[in-house]
Order: sequence, then C-alpha cells, then structure tokens
Amino acid sequence: MDRLQLLSALCQNHSSLRAVADAEGNSAQFAAVTAAARRGDPLEEPLRRAGLLSVIRAGGSRGFQGDGPEGGPVELGFGEGRLAVGDYRCPEDVCDRIARPRAGEPRPECSVFRRALRFEQA
Repeated sequence: MDRLQLLSALCQNHSSLRAVADAEGNSAQFAAVTAAARRGDPLEEPLRRAGLLSVIRAGGSRGFQGDGPEGGPVELGFGEGRLAVGDYRCPEDVCDRIARPRAGEPRPECSVFRRALRFEQA
C-alpha cells in the first residue's frame, strides 16, 4: 500500500485503530502515527511500530470498517426542488478518502486532522 492508501485507511478507521493499539499497549505508538500523518511523513514504519500495519493490510479483519468508494454519491436536500449530489472528502486534500453516509447519519469527520470532511458537489 502506498502512503495515500495508508492515510486513507487511517482516516477512515482512526478510532477503531486507536482501540486496537490501546488494547495491545501501543497508545504512545498510535499517537506517533497520528503525528506523522499530520506532518505528512511516511506512515509505514510508525504503523508497523504500533502493530497496525498488518491490520490495515488485512483489510480490517480485526473488526473495523471504512466507508470507501462503494455505493453512490451522497444526496443532500436543500428544501423543495434543491438537491446536491456529491461526496465527502479529506478536508486537507492529502488522502483519497471518500465517505458517503446514509441519510440521517452524522457528517463524517477526519480524526487525523480533527475536522469534518468537506462536501464536494458532483
């Protein structure tokens, strides 16, 4: 996986990955992963030290899920006759995360940068 894919997986699954790291006694290493992501540093080695590189490469077989590009674009209604169609994307434009929450779900957030994902109209 390249850095962009690792960053996207980290963003999509930040709280679940934190829980895995915490359960394995790797809280400090997880904090280092998040700091590296914010700085734009390589992620492979910090993820390996936190015991998470294999978890991400396995596609979350330990119980986390991301939103990913499957499904379709989000449709946001803005009153009668007004509809915006698009995707939620990384607020910093540094990863390729695409989120498509279902109606009534909260706006997706990036736990790496502590910001809501931005809506990009299709």
